[in-house]
Amino acid sequence: MKKVITIVILVMFGGLAVTNPGSAAYITFATQTLSQELCPRLPEIIDAPQELGSFLSLLTESCPTLLKNLDPQVRTFLQERTERRNLIIASLYTTQLFGSRYTTLGIARQFFLFPPQR
Repeated sequence: MKKVITIVILVMFGGLAVTNPGSAAYITFATQTLSQELCPRLPEIIDAPQELGSFLSLLTESCPTLLKNLDPQVRTFLQERTERRNLIIASLYTTQLFGSRYTTLGIARQFFLFPPQR
């Protein structure tokens, strides 16, 4: 019975190790998340004078397209600001952006983003 339990545990750990998402998968996730999280918050992040309200509206509207068109640059930007801790069965990614630290757990080909720390 102990052998069976040991084998099951080893298979589970092996499965998690094989499905531990790498840096490229994280950067893809982070790029998509950046677009979803950053674009709606652009006006509060920029904190521009009210005279620029219509320009800021236009910028917020076109933000997802702009980020998509700048995908290689956005990926490089994120790679330069991200640190990976490989825990074999999972990875912890820490990305520094706009004065905040974003921590993400990558496990079993999934990503779980924790609330940012300022």
